[in-house]
Amino acid sequence: MSEFLPWNLLVAFGCMNGAIFTVQYTVRRWTAFDAPLNPLPLQISSGLATLASIGTLVHYFAMTPWYWVIVLFLAGSIAGAIFHALVVLLLGSPAGTLLMSVGWVPLAIWTNVLIARL
Repeated sequence: MSEFLPWNLLVAFGCMNGAIFTVQYTVRRWTAFDAPLNPLPLQISSGLATLASIGTLVHYFAMTPWYWVIVLFLAGSIAGAIFHALVVLLLGSPAGTLLMSVGWVPLAIWTNVLIARL
C-alpha cells in the first residue's frame, strides 16, 4: 500500500481493534443472566485495551504524518468489524470474548512492533 501503512500493519491493527470491540461489546451487553461470573475482569480488560489502542495511535502519530493516523483508524475500524464478525461467527460469543479478552495483548504488541519498524 504505502510506506507508512503496509498491509501487515493494517491487518494487525484491524485484528487488535476487532479483539477490543469484541470485549467492549460483551461488557456493554453483560447481564446477570449471561453467566454467573463476575464481569469485573472483562471490564478491566476492556479499559486497558482502550488505553492500549489510544497509545498505539499516539505511537503511530509520532512515527508518521498526521493524516496517516486517520487513515489507519478508519481502515482499522472496518477491518476490526470484519474480524469481530468472524470471531463471533466461528467461535461464538462466549468463547470469542474469553479468547479476545487476553488476545488483544499480543495483537497490541505486534501492532506496536510493526509501527516501530516503520
